[in-house]
Amino acid sequence: MRLITIKLNAMNESDILTPEVIIKKVASEEGRTIEEIKSNLRKQSYVTGRHKAMFLIKKFTKLSYSEVGELFNGKDHATVIHACKSVQNQMDVYPNYRKKLNEIISYFTRWPDEFERYEHYNTDLV
Repeated sequence: MRLITIKLNAMNESDILTPEVIIKKVASEEGRTIEEIKSNLRKQSYVTGRHKAMFLIKKFTKLSYSEVGELFNGKDHATVIHACKSVQNQMDVYPNYRKKLNEIISYFTRWPDEFERYEHYNTDLV
């Protein structure tokens, strides 16, 4: 297990857009639990939610692909790259998919840009 420390620029914890907040919102929108989104299960509905969460975490944080993968049971950076490309392709092809994802993105725009959200993850072994 890895210890994740966070450098914050926000005044309140509620002002911070964390990966956990993103995963929770995606799970809620997809009708899944957080555990299902983070799991290794390959059921399409789980994979879709997982890919969306990875895409949004990459979009709204400064985490590397490897750091995002660590949040999902130690997934490889290539898995996260694939997830981000997959979501972008789905958005390009399916208007309903794009609309639903844009609604989630709009939800997250309430976090002020000046907070810079996450600047750093220290993934030193505990």
